[in-house]
Amino acid sequence: MPSLEVSLDSVAVVTLEPEPRLYAQLNGLIDTVRENSNQDVVLDFSAVGMLTTSGISRLMRLRSLLDGSGRRLILCQVRTAVKGIFAVTGLDRVLEFAERRDDALSAIRPMHNAH
Repeated sequence: MPSLEVSLDSVAVVTLEPEPRLYAQLNGLIDTVRENSNQDVVLDFSAVGMLTTSGISRLMRLRSLLDGSGRRLILCQVRTAVKGIFAVTGLDRVLEFAERRDDALSAIRPMHNAH
């Protein structure tokens, strides 16, 4: 189960662990989103130094589920090496990023205040 802290009623903040635990965390988060798609998700990548194809596939599955329910996925505190992986795969143009956790939450808050 991911390390989860709910910052707002409709935002889940998850601090990811390095591979191989990241895959299991993302699977747990996918299950959670399937059961309750009423939350945007912020993933804190500060402890993630590498990303495998399995992790990327789970990340894209999570994004697809969230997009399908009109919710957002924002990745924050992504290390340079992991940013490079996203750039090489072209996912840097598909995924949403923020430098810090507070930046990610600020990006989501205006949308929730409009509802």
